[in-house]
Amino acid sequence: MEYHDPSFSSLEPRDIAFLMKAFVDRPVKPSKMIRKCAALSGQSVDDPELTCTHGHSPIGRTDTEPCQEPAVWGWSRSELYCRKHRAEHFEKVKSSSQHYDLKAPAWMHSVWCATMIMHEIALLTSGEIRSYSLVLLYHDILEDTVAGLPNWINDQKIIDLLKHMTFSGGSKQEMQEIWDKPKEVRLMKLFDKVSNLLDGAWMNEEKATAYKEYVHRLADDVEKNYGELNIVRIARTLTK
Repeated sequence: MEYHDPSFSSLEPRDIAFLMKAFVDRPVKPSKMIRKCAALSGQSVDDPELTCTHGHSPIGRTDTEPCQEPAVWGWSRSELYCRKHRAEHFEKVKSSSQHYDLKAPAWMHSVWCATMIMHEIALLTSGEIRSYSLVLLYHDILEDTVAGLPNWINDQKIIDLLKHMTFSGGSKQEMQEIWDKPKEVRLMKLFDKVSNLLDGAWMNEEKATAYKEYVHRLADDVEKNYGELNIVRIARTLTK
């Protein structure tokens, strides 16, 4: 089995630690899902520091006084949890039969994308694979958190690619505008979307169909620009 030089690796302990902290310890960014949670709990959707809604039902009935701690996690599109109440919720779910409700930490998706691209030996000669891996590692930071980028991410090309990977209008905007982005962005988006398909149990039939069509088009584009990479083969399997 052929191995490439480990010096190409982009993942360092500080990157993983930062990523985990961004998704776990800091207030959530008011994304579309979080905005809906906030509105249901009577909070301003423009408040950058939303608070935990534990004790406040999704339909507006208050059983107890809502917790006022900063929210770090949204659940079922109707509740926002602080770290304490999120941990309590997970314990409750794990003690029941509802194991399907448990979700992998959001940061694991980014790590999967960043490590999978390092398996693309065909991209090593481009000299850009480490940059692509870092972009994939941090690609959800600007869109899904309020953390911002760490101070050691100071390469302007990486920063520019991260901005290209970010779509404030969500999937609909992305699927329309991605074709005007640099080819490197579409390459990295294929890793992003394949990962989402692999964890696609949350998609309804309509969403899954649209996603597969999008991934199929991305795979065609990536194969045209970069050849038949491993991620292209995986995408073909998932979109059959």
